Amino acid sequence: MSYICDLCGKCRTISRQQRHHRGVAGGKWKHRAPKTLKVIMPNLHAFNGIFNGVKSHWKFCTKCLRRVKAAQPKPRPKPKIEPKEIGAKVKKEKLPVIKPAPKISPVKKTAKKLTPVK
Repeated sequence: MSYICDLCGKCRTISRQQRHHRGVAGGKWKHRAPKTLKVIMPNLHAFNGIFNGVKSHWKFCTKCLRRVKAAQPKPRPKPKIEPKEIGAKVKKEKLPVIKPAPKISPVKKTAKKLTPVK
C-alpha cells in the first residue's frame, strides 16, 4: 500500500541529515561529519466516510482531513424518547378539530314566462 494522501498527493520525502562534528573545517577528511538519508513521512489518518460522492476507506494527511470533515453533512439529531412508566396510562393528545367550510347554496335560476307572439 502506498503512503500517499488521497486528496493532495502528499507522500514521503527524502532529505539529507548532517550531524555536527568537530574537526570538519580543519581539513581532517576521515573525521568529517557523516551525511545520512532521512525519510520524512506525512501524518496520514484513516477515514471512513463520503468523499467525492463515494463512501469508502480513505487516507488523508492532517490538513486534508480537517477540510474533508468540515465538508461532511451534519447528522440529524435523534428525537428524545422519554421512558414510559410501567402501568401508567398514556395520555392521548387531542388533535384540533377542523371545521368544514360553509356550504354555498346554488344559484336559483328563474324561468321566464314566454308570451305567445300574435
